[in-house]
Amino acid sequence: MRPSRATELAFVAAAMLIGALVFTWPLAADPGSTLPGPGDSKLNAWVLGWVADRARYGLSGVWDAPIFYPYRNTLALAEPLFGIAVPLAPVYWLGASAALLHNIAVWASFVVAGTGGYMLGRDLTASRIAGTVCGVIAAFLPYRLSHLSHIQVLMGGWLWWTAWSVHRYFQAPALARAAAAAAFYTLLGLSSLYWLYIGALPLAAIAAVEACRRRGPIRTWILHTAFAAVLCGLLFFPIGRRLHSLTASTAPVAGVVDSPWYGADALAYASVHRNSMVWGSILRKGNGETDLFGGLTVLVCAMVALTRRGPRGAPGSAAGAHWTVVYAALGAMGAILSLGPDAAYGGRVIFHNPVLPWLAEHVPGFAQLRATSRFALVTHLALSVLAARGVAVWLTESNATRARRVATGVVVSGLVFLEGLARPVDIVAFSPFEGAGGRRMVRWLAQRPGGAVLELPLDGWGEATYTSTYQHRTLVHGHPAVGGISRYQPPLPGMLAHPDSPLTVPERIPEAISFLRALGVRYVVVHERWYAERTLGAAIRAAFIRAAGSSAVDFVDASIIDVGEESPIARAEPSREVAASGMQVSATSGDVRRMLDGDPGTFWMTSEPQKPADRIDIALPGPEVLTGVRLHMGSSINEYPRNLEILVSEEKDGPFGTAFSGSVLPALGAAIRRDPVGPVIEIRWPARVARHVRLQQTGRSARWRWAVHELRLLGR
Repeated sequence: MRPSRATELAFVAAAMLIGALVFTWPLAADPGSTLPGPGDSKLNAWVLGWVADRARYGLSGVWDAPIFYPYRNTLALAEPLFGIAVPLAPVYWLGASAALLHNIAVWASFVVAGTGGYMLGRDLTASRIAGTVCGVIAAFLPYRLSHLSHIQVLMGGWLWWTAWSVHRYFQAPALARAAAAAAFYTLLGLSSLYWLYIGALPLAAIAAVEACRRRGPIRTWILHTAFAAVLCGLLFFPIGRRLHSLTASTAPVAGVVDSPWYGADALAYASVHRNSMVWGSILRKGNGETDLFGGLTVLVCAMVALTRRGPRGAPGSAAGAHWTVVYAALGAMGAILSLGPDAAYGGRVIFHNPVLPWLAEHVPGFAQLRATSRFALVTHLALSVLAARGVAVWLTESNATRARRVATGVVVSGLVFLEGLARPVDIVAFSPFEGAGGRRMVRWLAQRPGGAVLELPLDGWGEATYTSTYQHRTLVHGHPAVGGISRYQPPLPGMLAHPDSPLTVPERIPEAISFLRALGVRYVVVHERWYAERTLGAAIRAAFIRAAGSSAVDFVDASIIDVGEESPIARAEPSREVAASGMQVSATSGDVRRMLDGDPGTFWMTSEPQKPADRIDIALPGPEVLTGVRLHMGSSINEYPRNLEILVSEEKDGPFGTAFSGSVLPALGAAIRRDPVGPVIEIRWPARVARHVRLQQTGRSARWRWAVHELRLLGR
């Protein structure tokens, strides 16, 4: 008696899970405190934890993740991983850590790929043995070994399920089967937006070939396709809008056509992970993205499919031969596209591919796909089908007995698995409670009233990097953090981490506190032992305590200083911007027209780093009652004036009186809090008649110049 399909699939899933635990060992030895590494596993674990937590509330507020405060929509700076985090969210709700949730997702990815490959291979070859081989290839290709820290890449296994569902739909078109295909494609795209684009290639090709072969009910196909498209659109459109309208001010997102490095070299198909047990000492090593070797066993089996058709009349022989050609073509197309816009062999460009630049120009979002080497997934899909077909042909031609068929499946699957193994597997220990007293410190913060958290030292100041730890702590204490790690970085963390930052010098900490308060930061955590120079860490801690006027709460390796809330600011009287058309503006250097042209994309800048002689003079056509000045900073927040003196005169040439003198950091902090993308420093003074205004920079910076995107005087 043959097992039911559900029992059969459960058996395959269990076998794939056992294989996954072996394949990733010793990850299972301590899954709550270790992660695959090196790579993005810490970031991905945090994303999974955050999204799973918000799934408890219907994903309310999910895009405003608690990193890169005060920027909004910060989840858009990373892969949102909805297709992984939401299905696994109950695991997180039951108390799993973000690290454990990530590792469960890693093992689940092998089950997804293995079962999907089994279903696809079995149905295309009419052989369970061949299906098993296809599933093992999908789950344990050497390529997956290089991406254990990229859960979004591992979840590309949904492509096998989606391809199977498209084939299945055309066997007996039905609305439920169209919905199933849409659901699998949605899971594929929600796991990684790469697969949303890359997966469209093989799925469209399979659907087109199936439609041409069967010449079935075209009207039904169109209606079901429209239904599936609407279903996918309803889920992806809101995500696309968020990703398209990033509110964080970042460097321009690099288009794939501008980065040939992200394409694979042709020799990548002979490259493996450096720790590969079988091939690590023989083949060349890639960089993770370009370890694309499919394995010798897979290639041999695929070659059998390409050179032998099998006996006529054998189950699935006619259809199998047909799909051999289709999948071979898909494999070639995937390999060509994976080479990027400038296909190279051994570093030498062999031809230019115009398809990718065209797609980047005409398909929304395609230009943001940085790693075109991931088109290799299409090639691996094709190889798994071809290899399964090769096994099926060999078994049919040899007229093998049942025992021999099973033995063949075990041997081939075992060889594929062995070729994918690595020893040792890279893992890293990780805990958000790093440091003595770390757990008590995080729990203490969780009980404190609202306010952002800044933890010091920042990356680059100490002997190790700790931002990932700070980021994971937000999942426990619930406060937003100023820093963070993601694919793209907004300007503020870079400003604070720079050696010119006021946070780096104990004497400037009072100035830094005024900036942080205005920004909305309430708690500063100083890990003095984590500084490269511990004496500097101790001095920074002491300076914060003195400047804040409060004692620190100590937790062995860390001290928390509550810098307090920003003092209420009296509401400024209404003002208007004085028309720039009648002003006569001059400066010690730079093109002053750029700060008056009304275009925030252009800016005025001094020709050299800031020094006390820098100034801007504004002569008005007649007396004006002035109440302040606005300096639009754009993304140039590091180029704020280090110390500013504003002088006004009722006459054209003086004498001058001082309207403002001091640091602009409090005003800059308030500006960034209001609008972190385009901050506007606003400095007010009591109303006074003026005809000449002078902005004089009286500080110094070893590196940064003084920049202003737009300058406006404020009148009563």
